Amino acid sequence: MSHSLLIINAPAKSWLLADFFHALAGHYRLTMLTADSRLLKIYKQNNWPNKKILFAPISNRLLTVWLFILLYPGLLIYALILLIRFKNSAGQNTVCCFSWSDKCFITPMAKLLKFKVCWFENPDLDINSTSWLFKIIYKHCAQPTYFLTLTDYTKKSLINFGVQTRLIKALPPGLKLDRWRRQENIFTSLAHSERNKHYRKYFTLGTVIQPTDKQQLNTLFQAAAKCLNVIPNLQIIIIGGTAEKQKLVWLAKNMAIGNITWFIGPQQQLKKWLANLDIYIHTAPTLTLEHLQAIIEVAASNLPLIGTTQIGLEDFIKNNKNGRLIKTGSSDQLAQAIIELEQNRIWRQRLGENSKKLIAQNFTLENMIKHFQAITN
Repeated sequence: MSHSLLIINAPAKSWLLADFFHALAGHYRLTMLTADSRLLKIYKQNNWPNKKILFAPISNRLLTVWLFILLYPGLLIYALILLIRFKNSAGQNTVCCFSWSDKCFITPMAKLLKFKVCWFENPDLDINSTSWLFKIIYKHCAQPTYFLTLTDYTKKSLINFGVQTRLIKALPPGLKLDRWRRQENIFTSLAHSERNKHYRKYFTLGTVIQPTDKQQLNTLFQAAAKCLNVIPNLQIIIIGGTAEKQKLVWLAKNMAIGNITWFIGPQQQLKKWLANLDIYIHTAPTLTLEHLQAIIEVAASNLPLIGTTQIGLEDFIKNNKNGRLIKTGSSDQLAQAIIELEQNRIWRQRLGENSKKLIAQNFTLENMIKHFQAITN
């Protein structure tokens, strides 16, 4: 294990990244730094060497921008001392930055000390939404940084911003899917046989939402209301989104589908719920890490998927091969796709099988580690 890896402010609150870090620990001497006390607890629970650091927060507020300008020289010195200490004590030779503050403070000093620097970019990256100052620093620090992207859409966003293509490295996401093997033995075999019957009591749509994904549900609810005349046994299962549950319940009732919609809140183990679904739907206008994790689990569960275009789902949903891609916010396209899939059971089953094959061939945890090693070694 000759390589050491310093990971800074990684949001290891999703299985997608937690699995990744667990796997990395078998190949690298791993050290985790964070300014978030909640993340420190997660790191300690996983027995990862860790230390709390403190950097100034980054936002677009004018006061924060001026505070950043005043503190920047001192924080650069702080970052230099921090990196020298870890280089001497643990022999770190690669730094992986996750947050904007790390990229601004850590990267210049890491390059000075000849570290290899990698920036992990979330699938919902939106560089243009940040302030002019941070855009300048981002571009200045970007050479010669490696950008790790989970989707081709993120890669295109970086290229449009001016990042050189040779610096952008694909990191196909993967999960430890056998975590739910026991649940799969109990629930899934029965659910798969039930799912393939010619008649079921309900035709079930499912989705995983974030606390503020009201726009996503608005499109889904409109489409479901349009489907009821054709699919009278329709029902919807909503996983997650407890922050605005009352508003979402009211939205469902207002669209006359409250009696067929179930809100079950966040779930640690998604697998047993997926076994009850016929179609999985993602209509949110963005793709977060949590959304992406759900998509991989769903696709590996033999389910057809319906998702929106221009957010990064094209890597995971191949139109008419393992699901359907629709325009963001188009309830008409969504309703049409749902009806077509409901009326063709054999096609629906084939799409689900293709989803599982796609994950097995391209989006495994082993493949993710292999790509990361090729970048950092």
